[in-house]
Amino acid sequence: MVSELKRVTKLEQATGEWTPTIGETVAIPWGVDEIFGKVAEIYGNGLRVQVVVELLPELSSHVVDEPTTVTFPIDAVHRANHAA
Repeated sequence: MVSELKRVTKLEQATGEWTPTIGETVAIPWGVDEIFGKVAEIYGNGLRVQVVVELLPELSSHVVDEPTTVTFPIDAVHRANHAA
């Protein structure tokens, strides 16, 4: 069973661009695959916007043993689509 986690805003509908929001579940690169986490913080400006992603064991398919955070450039963070 697949559940898409999508939050489509009016701005996104108008521009076609997606921007992560605090608390949103996102996918990030992890080796040759992707894992899921929640956006904890977004900072920076212009071309140097960074996203802090909180990784939880249950959300990351237990890739991490304890909650932790990682930081990625905003263009490496994608909308999450995962099995429920």
